[in-house]
Amino acid sequence: MFKIKAILYSLGFLLFIHDAFSQGEPFTRRTVATGLNSPWEITYGPNDSIWVTESVTYLVKRIRVSTGSSTTLLNLSGNKNFSQGDGGRWPQGGLMGMALHPALYSANPAIRNAKPWVYLAYVYERVAGQNCVTNANSSNPCNFETRIVRYDYGGNSLTNNNIITILEDS
Repeated sequence: MFKIKAILYSLGFLLFIHDAFSQGEPFTRRTVATGLNSPWEITYGPNDSIWVTESVTYLVKRIRVSTGSSTTLLNLSGNKNFSQGDGGRWPQGGLMGMALHPALYSANPAIRNAKPWVYLAYVYERVAGQNCVTNANSSNPCNFETRIVRYDYGGNSLTNNNIITILEDS
């Protein structure tokens, strides 16, 4: 019993020491990028980059952390059949989630090239036959369909889309 208490006290002391010393780490705040339009998903990517989906503009961007330079990897704005002013409600998400395959983080080029996949989820279509309105309090909402799509990452672009599934928001 005494050994267990001694171990627990030692662990508690080590955690206290760790917290006490980590509090003194010098951190600085720096703006990496500005001018993003409705960023939705932000994730750390390979080669010290940040990947961002822009909900309204349907753009996927890669931003270099060191320089702040931005590259548009994909523009999905032509893949939807609705616009903000076409008489129906704008979907909540637009271009939403993104997931990078773990192989993209590998230092080994063979592993990276075997599965260079990026998964995206985006609203692409208003369900046909609806007479929906823009009033958010209406009992006649707009319903949309969402695609989950896998793309290949090729350095400066996302190509070779492969639709994984289609979800209907009802």
